[in-house]
Amino acid sequence: MRIKLASRVVNQVAPFGRRDSILAGATRFSLADQAQRFFEKFMVLEECFDPALAALYADEARVILSTTSARGVESRQVFSGCQWKWRLSQRLEQAKALGDGNLYSDISYSLRGNRVHIRADRYSTLGGYTDHGYYMILQETTSGRFLIMEECSLKFT
Repeated sequence: MRIKLASRVVNQVAPFGRRDSILAGATRFSLADQAQRFFEKFMVLEECFDPALAALYADEARVILSTTSARGVESRQVFSGCQWKWRLSQRLEQAKALGDGNLYSDISYSLRGNRVHIRADRYSTLGGYTDHGYYMILQETTSGRFLIMEECSLKFT
């Protein structure tokens, strides 16, 4: 399935594997559809550098940024949801001015307990590299809204 979002085309893998779809009831498909819509919203907000992006993260979320330098030196930073929201609010305008952005492809969704795992290839338009290890974990709140509980991305410098 291909979905056009603003100025980009994203390749998408159907939500949940065949085994899950055979065993799954309407609830699983509903969660898959909700997760797909959530991730589409995430991509649009990110592409527009919209500060509302921060509201998609739970305060207790964990955001992991792994960086690998040209010399092969690796570092890792872990932020709480509150820390990440503050960082996003500080960085969105800067990213917009630099023309920074991400393109997502080969997106897949899997249900694990009460969480939805989203995996994708993330291409950094500013850095010119592809992060094949990108993932996001969503959890549905008691009000039926998804929030990001964990996100992991790799950066090459």
